[in-house]
Amino acid sequence: ASMDVLANFSISLMRQSSTKAGELSYMLVDVIQSFHNRTSDYTDKLVAAMGAAVAQGDDWALEIAMGVLETFAALTTDIGYDFEEVLVKNLQFQEKYHLRELGPERLGIRTLINFPLLGMVCMWYDKGNHLSIETGWLPPYLVEGRWLEDVKAGKITR
Repeated sequence: ASMDVLANFSISLMRQSSTKAGELSYMLVDVIQSFHNRTSDYTDKLVAAMGAAVAQGDDWALEIAMGVLETFAALTTDIGYDFEEVLVKNLQFQEKYHLRELGPERLGIRTLINFPLLGMVCMWYDKGNHLSIETGWLPPYLVEGRWLEDVKAGKITR
């Protein structure tokens, strides 16, 4: 279905786009595609991308990319990471990064929903887990898949 299309979209075609990204961004896509397609080199790509984030060393690489990779590792491997602990840490890194980039008075920081982390929380929830942390950045109605029902019931009006 739709995830299959995304998971098989050519990274080399992405590189030809007029909008350019750094190598680490392409590595992130490759990791997620490898996981979805259940390739045998998934963990090698995950470790390589983590190493590339550390080597790049800037705020985006360490706070955003590494946060996504570390949370994905907690979700998809058995290396001993506690998913919720890693999630909380990386939500805090997201907030810190965006506050620094946007400033505290920007509406965006108060309404931010990080879609990669939200997607991982949804995958974790779909595995039968319950999210014990509460944050506006991970609305329960999205995590639990009841957004449309809540809108129709008038619980969400904005």
